[in-house]
Amino acid sequence: LHRLGVRILQLTYNEKNFVGDGCLEKTDSGLSKFGIKVVEEMNRLGILIDLSHCGAKTTMDALEVSKDQVVFSHANPRSLCNSPRNKTDEQMKAVAEKGGVIGMTACSPFYDVEGKVHPSIEDLFEHVDYAVHLVGIDHVGLGLDINETDTPETWPQYYKKYPEVVRGIPNVEKLWLRGLGNVTYFPEITKGLVKRGYSDEEVLKLLGGNFLRVFRNVWR
Repeated sequence: LHRLGVRILQLTYNEKNFVGDGCLEKTDSGLSKFGIKVVEEMNRLGILIDLSHCGAKTTMDALEVSKDQVVFSHANPRSLCNSPRNKTDEQMKAVAEKGGVIGMTACSPFYDVEGKVHPSIEDLFEHVDYAVHLVGIDHVGLGLDINETDTPETWPQYYKKYPEVVRGIPNVEKLWLRGLGNVTYFPEITKGLVKRGYSDEEVLKLLGGNFLRVFRNVWR
């Protein structure tokens, strides 16, 4: 995979595999012996480790084993929304202490949809503010996870398979934040961050600079 150009891999996707447990498993057994070898080999090759969909113990095990920085490429603070796909303060701090980055998403289910069915771009800024306050400006970025190929036909399949992640979002039209439904809205992120008081240097870090730093370090 590395020879083919792959430079970032998730260790798990929600469920258990040979590497470890995903965030939706009933168990939380952490990295397997094989998983430890995978992390070590990714370090050797220079493939970035993404823990976005990993279980809590798998996450902490990978942080302990990895010699390189790791990321949550697309996950939000669980303190603001108790989704199994979001990350605890402890996990976010651990990634930051390793030098990694947490990417805030534009997926509505990762926000408090119980109180308001369709959160907006303003909620994204609240999550960015929380993460920056918790781990510092150098360890927060954007991992919006917007997939414009999703359709009303494809969405119910995921909805039925992972109801605990979808958290009541009824259809694909409300899957992404109001005011951030596709790439044409991206300039509104910059405007919103400036309005929140972030400096030009800080905005550039949030828009991609922090991830670029990690990419350079890991990919060497």
